[in-house]
Amino acid sequence: MKSKPRTILFALLFGCCTLLPAQIPHAVLVESSTEVTVADDGSYTHRERRSYKIADEHGAGYALLALTLGDDSRLTEFSAVCTDLTGKVIKRWGKKDIKTTQLSEELASDAMTYYMEYRPHQYPLMMSFDLTIRRTDGCLSYPPFMPQRGYGLEVAHASYQLSVPKRLECRVKKAHTDAEVTVTDEGNDRQLFRVEMSRLPAVEREPLMPPLSELQPTVYFSPTSFTYGKTSGSLATWQTLGSWLSTLQQGRQTLPEALRQRLHELTDTCTSVRSRVNQVYRLLAQSTRYVSIQFGIGGLQPFAASDVYRTGFGDCKALSNYMVSMLAEVGVESRYVVVGTEHRHVFADYADVGRFNHVIVMVPQPSDTLWLECTHPQLPLGYVHSDIEGHDGLALTANGGQLVRLPEYADSLHQTRSTLTVGLQADGSATLSLRQHVSYRQYEHLLPMSVMSEADRRESIATLLHAGQLTIEQLDVTDHAPEGRAEMDIHCEARSASYASATGRRLFVNLSALHLPSSLSSQRGERRHDILVEAGFADSEEIIVRMPDGYEVEAMPMPMSVSSPYGTSHFSITSEGQELRFTHEWQVSRGTYPASKWSEFQAFLKSSMVPYAQKLVLRKKE
Repeated sequence: MKSKPRTILFALLFGCCTLLPAQIPHAVLVESSTEVTVADDGSYTHRERRSYKIADEHGAGYALLALTLGDDSRLTEFSAVCTDLTGKVIKRWGKKDIKTTQLSEELASDAMTYYMEYRPHQYPLMMSFDLTIRRTDGCLSYPPFMPQRGYGLEVAHASYQLSVPKRLECRVKKAHTDAEVTVTDEGNDRQLFRVEMSRLPAVEREPLMPPLSELQPTVYFSPTSFTYGKTSGSLATWQTLGSWLSTLQQGRQTLPEALRQRLHELTDTCTSVRSRVNQVYRLLAQSTRYVSIQFGIGGLQPFAASDVYRTGFGDCKALSNYMVSMLAEVGVESRYVVVGTEHRHVFADYADVGRFNHVIVMVPQPSDTLWLECTHPQLPLGYVHSDIEGHDGLALTANGGQLVRLPEYADSLHQTRSTLTVGLQADGSATLSLRQHVSYRQYEHLLPMSVMSEADRRESIATLLHAGQLTIEQLDVTDHAPEGRAEMDIHCEARSASYASATGRRLFVNLSALHLPSSLSSQRGERRHDILVEAGFADSEEIIVRMPDGYEVEAMPMPMSVSSPYGTSHFSITSEGQELRFTHEWQVSRGTYPASKWSEFQAFLKSSMVPYAQKLVLRKKE
C-alpha cells in the first residue's frame, strides 16, 4: 500500500527526495524502429532496433537490458554494440552474452527475465540494440508504440509498423499524442499500420508531478477477436472482455463439503447481508494467506476454490474467486472485480486487460456497496485502500463486464489527531505522554504496528516521537478494524533524558517532537508539470508543555493562520499558570494545480512548517 499522504509531501518537498539533475536530456533516442508481424493464429514476431546517445551517468540505465517474458514468448535474436561518438567500438554483445533468471517478487511465476548488465566508464557514448521476440499461443494485445520509456530521455525519431490479418480487426488507441496512424492494404487480406514520432523533449522528474504513464506519448494496438491460451474472446467492448474473463472462472468455484457446512454454521443465524459477509471475510482472514502466483493464461486465470481451501493460500485472483464462491454458498450476490493499482482510469472506448493488475470483490447493496480486499482481510470490512481508492474497475456480471468506479474518500477523513503532554524538568529531561488517533490513509501508514512484536513497536515509535535519549515505559496500540473502522489509537508513555537543551538559566524546548524540522527543497529551473496532490488530509496536533517551577517564557513561536486554495494552517497558543498549549490544525486539499502555481504552493507548505522550525525558550526567574 501507499504511504501516509503527509509523509509523501514531506519526502518530496522537504529535502528527502532524490531527483534527476535539472540538466537534461541525459540520453537521446536517436533512432528507433519497431516491426511487428502477426500471424493468422494471433502469434507474432516483434523486432526492435534502438540507438541511444547517452550523455552522462544519469542516463546509464538506457545502456542496460531487462526484458521479462512469459512462457509463451522467447528472445530469439539479440545483439548490442557500444561505441564512442566517432564510431569506435567499445564493446559488443550477442545472444550468448544475455543472462536469464526466473527470480521475481512472485512466489511462483512462469516468466523469464533476460538481462544484460553494463556499467559505462566514459561519456558521452552511443548504445545500440537489435532484438527479436517470438510470441506463440495468441495474445490480448500487440506491443505498444511507446518510444519515451523513462525520465530524462529525448526522442529524436522513432517509427513503428504492424502487419496484421484483417480478420483480427486491429484496434488502435492513442494516448497523449496526436501522431498520425496510417493504414494501408498489404494484399493477402492483411493491413499495415504505421506511425512515427519525432522531437519529443525529455520529461524532467519533478516533485508531485503526474505519473510518467499519464505523460508518455503512446499508441496501443490490439485485436478485436482473439484466441489465447486455448480460449477465444472479443475485446470489442468492456462487456465482451468481461464475458471472456468470466469463462476463466468456469468450473473453479466448487467448494468442499466441509467448508460448505462451516460457512452455514457461521452465517445461518445472521440477520443481515453485511453480517453474513463479515463472518465469511473473517473466515478468509483466519484460514488463508496471500502469495503472488503468476501462472497460466497470462496470469489471469484464478486457481480453483477447492485448491485454496486445500493449500490455505492464493494470489489476488484465487482469493477473490474463493470469496465469491463462499459468498454464493451463503446466499450473498457478489462480483469479481479486476482493477489497476498503476493506472487510475481506463479508456472508456478501448477495452484493455493490461490496465488491470489486481482483483477485489464487490458486494452490491442498495445503499452501501461493500468492497472486499481479499489479499489483506485484516483491513476493515468494506475499506477501499489507497492503492485502488477512486480507481476504475471491471466487474464481472452475468451479462459481461461492467465498468465501475471505486469510492474516493473525502480529505477530511484522512486524519492524524495527536496530543503530546510534556512534563519538563529543569535539567531538560521530560516525561512524555502521547495519544494519537489515525484514520483512513493515515491509518494505513501505521497498520503494520497492529501486528508487530512489542520490541518492534517500541522501535517504530521513534518514527512518531522525536526526542533525545527516549525510553518507552508503556505502549498500547488499538486497531479498530475488527469493529469495521479504518482507525487506530496509540498511547505511549515515555521519558526523554534530553528533551530540552539546558544552557545556563535557559531551557530551549523542542516543539517538533512530532515533526522533524526540514528546509524546503528548491527546484532548479521553471516548473514544467502540473502539481498533483493525490490525497489530502486534515491533521491536528496539540503539544502541552508543563514548565518547571520557577521558570517563565522568554520567547516562543507566534500564532499564525494561513488560508489558500491548497489548504489551511492554523497555529495557536494558550497558557494557564505553568502550562502552555500549542495547537496546530493543518489541512491539505487533494487536486491538480497549474505548474505556474508552484511557488505559491511551496510557500503555503513552507508557512505550515514555520512553527516546527522555532523553539520555545524558558528562563529561570530571578
